[in-house]
Amino acid sequence: MKIINKYILVAAASLSVVACSQDDGLSNSYLKDSDAVHITAQVGSNEATGGFISRSNPLGSEVEQAKFNEGDAISVVADNQDAVIYSYDGTSWSPKEKGLHLVWNSNEMNFKAFYPANANDASFTDFTLPTAYNSLADLALGDYMTFSGSRKRSSDNDGVNLEMERKMVRIVVGLRDVNVWGDTMDEGLELTEVTIHPNTNGYSNGEVVPADSKDVSVKAYKHTDGKFYALITPTMPVSDMYNYLLFMTVKVAKPDGTGEQEFEVRRIPHTGTEAGSSYEYFLKIGKDELVVDKITVSDWKTGEAIPGGEALDDVSFVKKTIADALAANKTDIELTLNSYNNSSELSAAIRDALKTTTDGSVNLTLKGITSFQTGLDNFINHCNKLKSITLPDATEFSMWAFASCDKLEEIYAPNVSVLGCQVFKGCKGLKKIALGALTNVNLGDDSEAFFGLNTENVDLVLSESQKQMENRNNWYSTEEDYKSTDDYTKNIFLGRQFKSVTLQ
Repeated sequence: MKIINKYILVAAASLSVVACSQDDGLSNSYLKDSDAVHITAQVGSNEATGGFISRSNPLGSEVEQAKFNEGDAISVVADNQDAVIYSYDGTSWSPKEKGLHLVWNSNEMNFKAFYPANANDASFTDFTLPTAYNSLADLALGDYMTFSGSRKRSSDNDGVNLEMERKMVRIVVGLRDVNVWGDTMDEGLELTEVTIHPNTNGYSNGEVVPADSKDVSVKAYKHTDGKFYALITPTMPVSDMYNYLLFMTVKVAKPDGTGEQEFEVRRIPHTGTEAGSSYEYFLKIGKDELVVDKITVSDWKTGEAIPGGEALDDVSFVKKTIADALAANKTDIELTLNSYNNSSELSAAIRDALKTTTDGSVNLTLKGITSFQTGLDNFINHCNKLKSITLPDATEFSMWAFASCDKLEEIYAPNVSVLGCQVFKGCKGLKKIALGALTNVNLGDDSEAFFGLNTENVDLVLSESQKQMENRNNWYSTEEDYKSTDDYTKNIFLGRQFKSVTLQ
């Protein structure tokens, strides 16, 4: 249960021990009281510009970001005094309620403060996470921050500076101007709604409240720049990577105006998010798919980029995901990666992570990789752990992609149209290969795509639209439908005999 702190004014016999000074309407006003506490406030500092970065004008200009807004309110407590709300008039801070202010009872006092004082269910220790940001004003009310510290009274009583600590995370979501295939984005394709699902839900007793992300929804604000903005509480690292934690749901308007598509983004960022940081997600859209192309992380207090902020599917994530799955005795493992991360380093990470499991036991799915440039050639002598591999987004297999995968039984890649050299060499246990409509297949005595594979033991599945192939230094597709040829009836493809050939 959330505990909301309420502050109640209590009368006392002496002003030296009361919660605050009360104006008698004549001589004890805030401006005339030499013991009145005056405040200033800031959030972080930017040495590069010489200015202070302040509260939530998250979409404002640099000048707007460096100031508080008129009407902003901070609740302040000093020692045993009751809370007083100070309001900003565009120039300075002063008590919001006339005749009620904090006073100096000693030359040094302990202060606590929180912003925004006018937010619902907010206190120094508690904050309720908003469920929707419909305006810039909503964003300001969601920019929860606190201060706690000792302050000494200056000789001229020129004010106590409250260095507020930002407690929220800024999330920014936008579309790239190219789609998942690298082509220019279709005109009219736009984000219409973004909902964030953090695995935390506000603060209670000064601590972030853990939650199940499927039970938390924060609707982001759509700005005129086309991007969506939301403030959330810091999220927790995902300990069980195999669960693919829901983080975001996105609605996209179709270019033809026929409606919207809804997509889910999961387990990003798997390392959690930090208070005082801004995470910008760049999305790419394709037919019936959405991928996070890039993440940029910046320090919200200084605007400085955080090194490594662009890392999305790093090697450590791959290793941990596989390790967690194997530790839970799961052999069906799925990874969603970025095509630019299809590197030998990543292949090696997958290979190494599989070393501890039984040969021929793992059913691996790799989503998001469209061009299998390096393939699994780094798996040589190690990928005997694989029983099957699914690559729904791959369009090309390069040289030695599955070489020496001697325990591999099935390959499912329904969009592959190009095969390189000796793709399946040494795959002694291979029983089934599902590909797309092949258009270009490597040819040569020792370099043919199926070299080193006994195809008579393999069931081959191709696209219904497969064309007959002809030998022109390489195998290339012709205009003739393969299903109308004698080769098809005899289970022959590319001059090789297969156990069966099926079109679907």
